[in-house]
Amino acid sequence: MGNAHEDVLTAFETTLKTVYRYLIRERLPERAETLCRKKAIGNAFQSVARGREKFALLRINPFEVLSDQERVRVTLNFEKRHVIGHNLGIADEHYVALTQKDQLGATVQLIGKEIGGFADSCLTVINQLEVALLPESEPEPPRM
Repeated sequence: MGNAHEDVLTAFETTLKTVYRYLIRERLPERAETLCRKKAIGNAFQSVARGREKFALLRINPFEVLSDQERVRVTLNFEKRHVIGHNLGIADEHYVALTQKDQLGATVQLIGKEIGGFADSCLTVINQLEVALLPESEPEPPRM
C-alpha cells in the first residue's frame, strides 16, 4: 500500500510541476527563468494551498473542480506522505490537528480504497489542467 500511495503522490506532484513550468514558459516567458528555478518551486506542489498559489500566477486554479471532501482527501494524503516518509508512519501534532480523529503517536493507516479515491481526485485535477493546456478540449468525466 505504501508504494501505491507514494506512486500516486509522486505522479501527481510531478505532473503539477511539469504543467506549471510549461505554462509559465508559454504564458510568462519573460519571468520563466526566475519562476521555474528549482528553488522558486521547491516542494510547493506537495500542498494544495501552495500549489494553488503557484497556478494563481497563471489565473488557473486546478483544484477548484474538487469538492470540499476531495480537497480534504488530497490534503490529508499529502500529509500522510510526510508522516510515513519522515515519522515512520507515526502521527505527529500537525497530522493529528489536521485529521482531528487520529491520536498522537498512532500509526497512520493506508487503505486501498482510500488510495483509489485519492488517485481519482488527482485525476480530476489533472483533467482540469488539461483544459488549461488545451482549451478546446473537454475534460474527461471523473471515473466512478
